[in-house]
Amino acid sequence: MKTTTIITAKIKPDIYRLIEQGRKRYEVRDESFHQADAIRYVDAETGKVLGLYRLGPEDDFDRTHDPLVQSLSGVDDDTFHRLFPKTADFGILIKGVDRLHVAPIRSRTSLDAIFQEEAA
Repeated sequence: MKTTTIITAKIKPDIYRLIEQGRKRYEVRDESFHQADAIRYVDAETGKVLGLYRLGPEDDFDRTHDPLVQSLSGVDDDTFHRLFPKTADFGILIKGVDRLHVAPIRSRTSLDAIFQEEAA
């Protein structure tokens, strides 16, 4: 028996469109993908399932690598820093994200395809 791990992630529709257009090829998150095999995207506003994609192996980066991670993310600089704020100290410590996790988005798939692979 093979085990397949699928994670569910909320995504804004405009960012999901970048995946569909092939302009966003890496998923960046502030939490580990926990060696997931696939990611199921749901609309952050409605909860509607948007698509299921295979994931490649995860890498993680500290914030010194932000220029690289931002370029992989497929989103503009402002969106990147809004989604992944750094820890800042303005007299009051504002906790941000210290590490970012990156995995390549592979081919679109379906649950049927995954079940067929597991049965083989």
